[in-house]
Amino acid sequence: MNSAQALMSMEPATPTEPLRVPVHFLCLDSMIWDELRGDPELPLPKEGMRRHSGGDMGSWILLVYHWIRTYGNDFTIDPKISDDAVNIVGSRGFRCSYRTKPTFFLGWRADAHVQIMAKFVVYQNAQYRPNRFAANVNHWPQAGMIPRDPARGTDVKVLSYMGTQQNLDSKFQSDTFRAALKKIGVALGLRFKNKATGAHSWQDYSNTDAVLAVRGQSTYMSGIKPSTKLANAWFAGAPAFVGPEPAYLEIRESELDFIQAVSPEQVIAGLKMLEGKPELYKAMVEHGVGRTGPYTRAAITQSWATIINEAVFPEFKKWHARPFITKLPFMWASIALNPAMKALHEFRVKYGQRLLA
Repeated sequence: MNSAQALMSMEPATPTEPLRVPVHFLCLDSMIWDELRGDPELPLPKEGMRRHSGGDMGSWILLVYHWIRTYGNDFTIDPKISDDAVNIVGSRGFRCSYRTKPTFFLGWRADAHVQIMAKFVVYQNAQYRPNRFAANVNHWPQAGMIPRDPARGTDVKVLSYMGTQQNLDSKFQSDTFRAALKKIGVALGLRFKNKATGAHSWQDYSNTDAVLAVRGQSTYMSGIKPSTKLANAWFAGAPAFVGPEPAYLEIRESELDFIQAVSPEQVIAGLKMLEGKPELYKAMVEHGVGRTGPYTRAAITQSWATIINEAVFPEFKKWHARPFITKLPFMWASIALNPAMKALHEFRVKYGQRLLA
């Protein structure tokens, strides 16, 4: 299977059974994509997927809503909470109006602090063990992806980073690193998101020969990040350089999965190795495409459905059956503790030990 075939397999599979509980997605009306207001059987246009890809609400609420509504239930989406449904809310989406009465929330952890108002939390890597109130789901692959042009062969001429600027260690943004790359005939493509407009080109791997995914953040933040950058590289058909993040290390099965690096010197050495061993480059690309199975939209949509039916539904039934008065202490406690949890998260992100130190 080549990268183009892998991308075709990103379409969701036919649902095996409907969900056992009503599901409601919380999102401001102004943020709901126009394409989501129509027939759920119609695929999102590729241009729309590219335009909407990235961002908290897009990745963690709207894409889930789009793909999982193919399960046939009457899914709803708007800013008002529903008393009779599982309310799915993004990591930064808990509004003050949601804190007025006890409601069953399913919270997506993502890169934010733990949302203790949520009765069930979904994490994006396996560092957090599944239990009655938590589960792990792979992050969606990049929407609207354009894979690497196969006509580029095994040449290594462009090293690309797709992501926000603050997450890339300064060593990999330096003139020194650019100069070292230039000496071996490699250009550095830094695909940062425009801070003013939110625009980016993270979906376009057509002229990318290798992916740089070495983030210079705190060890704490690394522990809650997903393996998405690596999975995207597998789909795109390009070898990836990654840092020692738990999400990458926990899924490693072979030396062909990725090249680990913590310094510019190690990246340079790896690029020289790939350029000098075209058979290794080809093997990593073919192996990576073979690893994409758990990261296809079909697989991730099925994971969400299984979690909702087998893990969330039983807890929702228990919560829904409880007398109203017994739910209030949990709500009051979570409201009181939330500011402290947020402050602790921000402190650990900013001042915690750095992963590449």
